[in-house]
Amino acid sequence: MSLILRLFFVLILFTPLFDVARTMQSERQSGEAPQEDLTQYMHSLNHLLAMLEQNNMEKAKEAVKQAKQESKLPNMYVPPIENALTTGDIASAKKIIAKIRGLVAASLGVSQQSESKSAKRTRGSQEEQKQQDDPTPSEPPLKRPITNSTSTITTTTPTPAQVPTIERLTVAAHSSEDRQSIEQNIFNLFDQAKNRVILVSDQLTAQTISNRLINIVKKNKDAKTPFTLQILVGDNGSGWQIEKQINEALHTPACKSILSGRNQIHRTYMADTYDAPLILGLENRRYKMHNKFIVIDDKVLLGSPNATYNAYHNNVESFVVIESEALANLYKSYYDYMLSEATVTEENHQKQAHAPQVSINALETQMNNFNIRSNVQVCLAPVCNIKNFIKEKIKDAIEIKMNAFLISKAEEGDIINTLISLKQKNARASILINIDSVMYESQNTGWFMQPAIKDLVNHNIRVRKITLQQGTPQGSFHDKLILIKHVRDGHEIKSVIIGSAGLTTDVQKNQNYENMIFIENDDRIYTTLEQHVNSFTPGNSKISNKVSQIEEAYASPAAAAKDNIRSSQKVGGVWWGGKIY
Repeated sequence: MSLILRLFFVLILFTPLFDVARTMQSERQSGEAPQEDLTQYMHSLNHLLAMLEQNNMEKAKEAVKQAKQESKLPNMYVPPIENALTTGDIASAKKIIAKIRGLVAASLGVSQQSESKSAKRTRGSQEEQKQQDDPTPSEPPLKRPITNSTSTITTTTPTPAQVPTIERLTVAAHSSEDRQSIEQNIFNLFDQAKNRVILVSDQLTAQTISNRLINIVKKNKDAKTPFTLQILVGDNGSGWQIEKQINEALHTPACKSILSGRNQIHRTYMADTYDAPLILGLENRRYKMHNKFIVIDDKVLLGSPNATYNAYHNNVESFVVIESEALANLYKSYYDYMLSEATVTEENHQKQAHAPQVSINALETQMNNFNIRSNVQVCLAPVCNIKNFIKEKIKDAIEIKMNAFLISKAEEGDIINTLISLKQKNARASILINIDSVMYESQNTGWFMQPAIKDLVNHNIRVRKITLQQGTPQGSFHDKLILIKHVRDGHEIKSVIIGSAGLTTDVQKNQNYENMIFIENDDRIYTTLEQHVNSFTPGNSKISNKVSQIEEAYASPAAAAKDNIRSSQKVGGVWWGGKIY
């Protein structure tokens, strides 16, 4: 009798699932599944899996009921999921939901391809040819998978034909308020390198980094496989001697025999300085390489610090370290893409091809595949639009704390307007932004920061100006960090956005090479970085020793409204690039 009952339950569970599979297969063939719906379905399924991971069957049932009422799951999904939950067998329920999740993932990928083909058909033959030669990326779908509440993040990798495997990603957060300096934290990771180091930084000026990188290569002289050291720097005029020193060292007999042959320093240039080539896929735009990340074997370090002495010792900065082979390979592809599409040599400032070539479409596919399988969401600009990425993540937040080096208006629907709309929609929402007072007052940057700050404060959003201690040189409040709280299903969800991008016009118009990541529902990482943000709060017993002064940008919204600040026009002809950040 027990065997008959088991067979009966299997039939109940899987017969509707076969219908789901047939329907999904039909949609894949016809390309009719709406991408927006598929993304929402994926989020709902992730949410269900998170409930089941906590062994909370009742909440999972409530979540299905709510998703059904709000059309966040189509009718064809509901019967097999409800049947799975009815059995009370959490393991079986997880398998069923994971199976459906895999089908959705496959359909989501096909939906993107179908939309691209449809868009091509609507253009004339001339535009179609242009699309083939210069493919413009569509915005990658914004997905919000659920994570667990620790700094070890669960990653689900679905496939259409089987239950997904689970990978554990370890995330660590660091800041300038750590006991160890940023330099020491990074050098500790350098010392662990066995196969590769890829350093990408807008600026490279620290002598200690040069010495460390050369020593890493020499230390691996007995390795069975060649060691890879690759460096990409931005167009800032500083750091030439450091780059020259590293290049010369890498070509000495002591290093040359160790290296893999793909090791060299590349420099990108802005178009207003040199005749830099257009980036393929995005016409009539020039791009600044503003990234800051390091790949060390299968670890990725990313955040606000450049490879400079100031960043490592004097500035206010933050970064995270994530261990994941898939993420490390994604950032390696991003590095190759930047070289393939928009790099010029320092000898003649002409575009130069570097193998392997990585197209914008290939990188977008790899990024989306990582994001759909991962609880850490990555946005690699200009493949992904950082403005839209951030807007989606802060939507409906009840609390936002932000450290921002630079911030400006861009256009209707920009991040400034999103924050204002959020506050207008929910007056109780708490929004606080810390900014660099020097950049706010500077003639070169105040012209775009001050109108933005005035608009924010005028709409009851608090903005604090942070002045750091005088030094030689003086540090900068160079952070790029957003802490976000949401409430979902009665639970507080704490999330983090961190990376290289300030909220400038160029970033919001997708005109820079930048990277940002979103880590959702991770209490440990959030708490660590919240302590860092709170160290710039007046009255805090653990206030940062870097701080000289903290003051409100305006005493009140009324004061902001009355302030007759300079017009939103650029003043002076010099950018702030002369300073080392």
